[in-house]
Amino acid sequence: MKIIDYVLNGVSVSNPDGTMPATVTNCKVVSGPGTIFSGDFPKALDFGAKGNVEVTLNPASIKTNRFCLRVVFKIDSNVTGRQNLVESSCLPFSMFLDKAGNANNFKVVTTVSPKEHGWSGTSTEYFKELKTNNWYTADLMYDTDTLAVFIDGMIISVHAFPFGTILKSAGDQLFIGTWTDRARNHFDGQMAAVQWYNNELPTELESQLDERRSHPEWFLSYKHEAIKKTLNLGNMLGKFNYDNQAGAYVQPFASGLIMYNESVGAAFELHGAIFQYYKNMTNKAELGYLVSDETNTAKTGGRKNIFSKGGLYWSPSTGTFPVTGQLYINYEQFGESSFIGWPVSVANAVNNGKEQIFQGARMYYKNGSPSAFEVHGAILAKFLALGGVNNWGYPVTNESDIKNGASVIGKFNDFESCTIYWSGATGAFEVHGDIRRKYKELNGPLGQMGFPTSDEGNIPGGTGGSRFNTFKNGSILWFGNYNNMYVCQHLKSFGRINSKESEGAFMGQNDLYLRAYIKDNGAEILNKRFPSSGDYDGKNIVDINATLGTTIVPNSPNRNIRFTVDVWESDPGDDDHLGTYHKDLNMANAWGMAENNGIYNTGSFQGLNSITWSVKPQVNPNLLTTSQKWWGVKNKGTSSISYAKYAAAFRDVDSESEWWDLTDWLEKAFYELVAKGIAAGGNCFGMSVEAIYSYKHRSLFSLPIDRFNNWNTVVNEFNIKHQYQVGASAIWWFVGEFLSGNTHDPVDVFNETRNEFNRGCDPVICIAQNYDFSGKPHCILPIAWDSSTKPGRSLF
Repeated sequence: MKIIDYVLNGVSVSNPDGTMPATVTNCKVVSGPGTIFSGDFPKALDFGAKGNVEVTLNPASIKTNRFCLRVVFKIDSNVTGRQNLVESSCLPFSMFLDKAGNANNFKVVTTVSPKEHGWSGTSTEYFKELKTNNWYTADLMYDTDTLAVFIDGMIISVHAFPFGTILKSAGDQLFIGTWTDRARNHFDGQMAAVQWYNNELPTELESQLDERRSHPEWFLSYKHEAIKKTLNLGNMLGKFNYDNQAGAYVQPFASGLIMYNESVGAAFELHGAIFQYYKNMTNKAELGYLVSDETNTAKTGGRKNIFSKGGLYWSPSTGTFPVTGQLYINYEQFGESSFIGWPVSVANAVNNGKEQIFQGARMYYKNGSPSAFEVHGAILAKFLALGGVNNWGYPVTNESDIKNGASVIGKFNDFESCTIYWSGATGAFEVHGDIRRKYKELNGPLGQMGFPTSDEGNIPGGTGGSRFNTFKNGSILWFGNYNNMYVCQHLKSFGRINSKESEGAFMGQNDLYLRAYIKDNGAEILNKRFPSSGDYDGKNIVDINATLGTTIVPNSPNRNIRFTVDVWESDPGDDDHLGTYHKDLNMANAWGMAENNGIYNTGSFQGLNSITWSVKPQVNPNLLTTSQKWWGVKNKGTSSISYAKYAAAFRDVDSESEWWDLTDWLEKAFYELVAKGIAAGGNCFGMSVEAIYSYKHRSLFSLPIDRFNNWNTVVNEFNIKHQYQVGASAIWWFVGEFLSGNTHDPVDVFNETRNEFNRGCDPVICIAQNYDFSGKPHCILPIAWDSSTKPGRSLF
């Protein structure tokens, strides 16, 4: 419904039906535009210098949420200031002309005053050139929350309001050609028609306005209205535009901007220091388009704006810097400034990627990688000190916790070419290459080695480019390739003395004793007598059967350990000195491990046939796999066990038999008949028993025993232990079990072996094809018992 429908073809003005008569003052009738878009207007009123038209309205009939004001007009002279077309004291709207950037042009301005926003609106400026001496049909249209200006039936611009409620004013007048005081802002041209659509919109215009609700200008103006009470962006600087770098529409202001991208469906603002930084950026494309207003950073005191490809972060201490791309994604994922602080620089290109510095860390991104990672604290300091990305490549993890259960015991970062570990007790050190591979196989800091205590370095005195890393509990040494590496842990020693008999006729075997010394870089750390008093009565071959009490931690590249054994034979008079043996242990020989895996046999010297001893790494068996607790060699046979090994196996056998000693004849007979060929078919019993001895720390060989993969290294001890099965105690036990029938009852064997294992007595099971244990007999070492099945199963 039109409440005003004036055709200004005379000084007597009213609606076609005579209603709403207007008062016309100081206007004269002139020629009109004729037939134009909005109708046929042969006549018009010229407002001259003082003309105006005024009408009294019926406020009760006026609707505030939907209305349209149309004016058909022409201006003959340049517009230098505001000239009102229509304004009302009843409803807060105004349509007027004003000067434009070009003196020959002017603009039509439409404004309204919603309750929550005050006076605001839009104009034809920047969108359409309007020139003097032309007739135009201008429409001010308001629909619920959107104001629009039309020229000749075409929508030119819109302005949106988040809260669009308009309240009526106290007056009841419509003023045409002047402001509400009937004088100021005078219109100096001609008008042919004035219309007021009340609670109704022209159909041909309404669809255009509805379409504009999805237009960038609608969202930009909506945002401006939403923030202007709390944020003054200053004067609008020209028409909104599409920014190719941002990939969005931008409305610039003197102190900020508003940006809109269609994929987001909302506009966002940029202001203050962040806006100033953004305005001066030469590569805005790396940020993309705005997806947030300025907001607080995670760390108190900072501010940020988020874009589609990154963010701009500001703090009073750092200023403004961008974080973009994958760096930005991961920076936000782990808590941005609350974790590593604000950025203090832009990202720099480094070696096929980027590095960016933050207050508490640096972030790195390798081109093409799925993630960026941070490095901070002591690990970062170590990384940079050792050459950073150029030397070690990019990080492939963030700094991460190393936990023992629920307790954090340290940190690490993995890099492409190394890992840097840190703990409060050790500091930060790098491990790389084959040493890193081996260290990780040993479960890293949670394994037997503990945290590293050095970077990788050259082994002093080593050959072939040998390298080392030290750790809390030892060192890992590399001698040219992965297969020539040694894991050196807490070391102890253990051995056997085989002496040349020095007693006279009918005096029996030697009465041995010895003294062991250990010096650490010249300082004596062990001086111990074996036995502590007296001697090993009447035996040329003595298993010391003890581990030297001093534990050596081989984790210093400049450390040299000298091991000395001084052997004596006790006599009624002066004791005989049988020999002194020295051995230096250091990194160059892998603390003794590089020579026959730490198993030594001196051979004959002075009054000794040999000293057999070993360097024994001390490991936690709970950290080993099952395979590490079994031999690295396959069972082989020994066609003939030597008499010396026979004597080593049985303490009552004289290693150097005499023709006149009848007991020696019997021992030789047993050797020839039983012991000599006992291992011809294999050393299964000896391997099983020696494995048990290694578990119990009573063997030359210490865990992990899978490192022993040379048969010649282990066969002597296997031969000795293999003979234990024909010792008197073993035979009498077997006879008792055989006679009782227990040896042929699988259930009894299952239960008894499990019971013995649970008591700490590791059993060995003998199986054979025949009832009398003939037919390929074989010994095996069970490690687990499964009673969940019927019958139960032993695992070997």
